[in-house]
Amino acid sequence: MTAPPPATARAATFFSGAAKPDLGLRIVSPADLNLQTAQPAVPELESLRSLVPYCLDFAGQYVYFAAGVDAQAAARAPFHHVFLRERSTGFLRVPAERLSPMPIGTLHPVALFSPGRCGSTALSKLLAAMGALSISEPDFYTQVAMHTALRASKRLPPDPAARVMLARAGERLLAPLASQSTLACVIKMRSQATFAPQEIMAGFSTWPKTLFIVRGFQDWCQSRMRAFPDSLEENFLNYMFALQALRWLRANSDCLCLEYEHIVTRSTELARRIADYLGLSTPSPETIAAVLATDSQEGTVLERSRLARDLPEATMRAITKLWQARAPRPLLRELGLEHL
Repeated sequence: MTAPPPATARAATFFSGAAKPDLGLRIVSPADLNLQTAQPAVPELESLRSLVPYCLDFAGQYVYFAAGVDAQAAARAPFHHVFLRERSTGFLRVPAERLSPMPIGTLHPVALFSPGRCGSTALSKLLAAMGALSISEPDFYTQVAMHTALRASKRLPPDPAARVMLARAGERLLAPLASQSTLACVIKMRSQATFAPQEIMAGFSTWPKTLFIVRGFQDWCQSRMRAFPDSLEENFLNYMFALQALRWLRANSDCLCLEYEHIVTRSTELARRIADYLGLSTPSPETIAAVLATDSQEGTVLERSRLARDLPEATMRAITKLWQARAPRPLLRELGLEHL
């Protein structure tokens, strides 16, 4: 039984209505919400299992929950945070001190990292076909990674309050799914999670196994520049963050590294490796082919038909030239990725 909050605890507040429109894939924030509709939350609301964590407020030390959504449907969506924005009927703001630890039953979280544009959404669907639960991009994890990276840029240590809020939000993300029989629950992180993997891992009571997908820089950069407006230099720095995160995760967690190219060229072998690693069943080659034949991001802003098809030749040459000049060869050798 959850202990009652301290008498001095702040009250929870409910904000009716959906999130603001046209947020796209912007990282979640309390600024996404219409906070002019505040009303006191009835005590019963805080115990509803139809609440799903949406974002954190680091300054105020609040956790915001989306109300009126199906937690399992949100877990199956291509982008968890977008689903909450589109389907919620309101948001509950709960002071962090009101949130005690919550058990997640027999679920075993698994954290999936990548620099993005690496087939992680397709892999999430493959994992679901293998019998795992898979949650795609619950964005409060991204918030914490970005918050930590910003503090580090100012030579500030990690925020201990953020770590506690992340733990409480993560438990409430998983608790509604704990009644399912599966043990493995893969949480697919956004690319920015590689900015601070140590803080992501610290949000779990027991450090989870990790999966990491890598892709050759030149193909990855081309794919990313078709999808996002980041500069070539920004992409290179993001890729370096990802390699450094992989090094850290290999040293500090039980980490299985996968290559993007193998999702298509060695999909059956890849599925077998993952199944052995996570204790799942290996799907048939026909099931694997059916999963990978579909656009894993269909219906989203990143579906294939919406992305630019070709990059200017000058951009392609610039990508090649940058990698030839600045590829981190010692780090790639250390990671066994010299061939990328």
